[in-house]
Amino acid sequence: MKIIKIQDNQPRLLKIYYDLSNLCNYSCWYCFPESHAGTSPWPDVEVIKHNIVHLVKHYRKNSNVNNIEITFLGGEPTLWKHLGALAKFIKSQVECRICILTNGSRTLRWWEEYADYFDQIGISVHHEKADIDHVINVSNILYNKKINSFTAVLMDHTNWDKCIDIVDKLSKTKKKWTVLAKPVHINGVNQYNEEQQAYLKNQVKRYPSFFSLIQHYKVPRMKYKVTKENGEVFTTKTPTFFSMNMLHHYEGWDCNLGVNFLSIDRAGIISGTCKQKLYGLDYYFNLNDTDFVEKYNPTITGVICEQKICMCSGEAALTKRKI
Repeated sequence: MKIIKIQDNQPRLLKIYYDLSNLCNYSCWYCFPESHAGTSPWPDVEVIKHNIVHLVKHYRKNSNVNNIEITFLGGEPTLWKHLGALAKFIKSQVECRICILTNGSRTLRWWEEYADYFDQIGISVHHEKADIDHVINVSNILYNKKINSFTAVLMDHTNWDKCIDIVDKLSKTKKKWTVLAKPVHINGVNQYNEEQQAYLKNQVKRYPSFFSLIQHYKVPRMKYKVTKENGEVFTTKTPTFFSMNMLHHYEGWDCNLGVNFLSIDRAGIISGTCKQKLYGLDYYFNLNDTDFVEKYNPTITGVICEQKICMCSGEAALTKRKI
């Protein structure tokens, strides 16, 4: 299959992925080693909180964006003592959604205290380390608080049956939140056999209850319209569709990276996840700079892709076209 165009159904959405640190209490074999190396300090909360607010305001004023979603990543972001206060401050200054991707390992007391600061909480379930009963208890707390949440089991092809058992256990709980089976990619490539690929074709293994569904669809579910080289058009709801089918080769394509998606790494660099520079500039902006508010004033524009392979499923599914 050859494709020439991808269009998503939310052209006015900006997703910001912020990798706060590489401090993590897990060390899964399939995770990038740098993601749990513990070598990066947490940022200065007093600096970055004002800089994030400025960045959001700049997009609202200078682009077509009207919906902004900031997702905090790690490492394990909930290990940072300032995470809750940062989310609370940002939401007091600008309109945006605050999300986290976490392994859910913090105590039940922590989740009771801090969960309300977030609009969406995604729990990545790693079979090597996760206490599944604890994950269920945390998810029940989020369900009771009416917070949009999901559990995503990372499907390790070398421990496939164990991962299937975890999906099944999560899917049988009385309180219904979304349960996903998520593929693992090593250097942008999956290693699943035909049966495993068929299982992952539909990654939603349990849909949420009706009231959770209402919470979830406050933001419409992403859909992606794909145009083939022969002019045929089809739609997928799965951002990992492109990497699962080895379609994520976009070098030379016109891409909305920097318009609808940007990444902030643990050093504060604003770029694509692949480190491609944004806005047609030959330098990076850094969120950690104390003069960021004075310096950050770019024209919001997309990029011409410079990567041989797109390693991030979110970026691989961005609106883009072959030139």
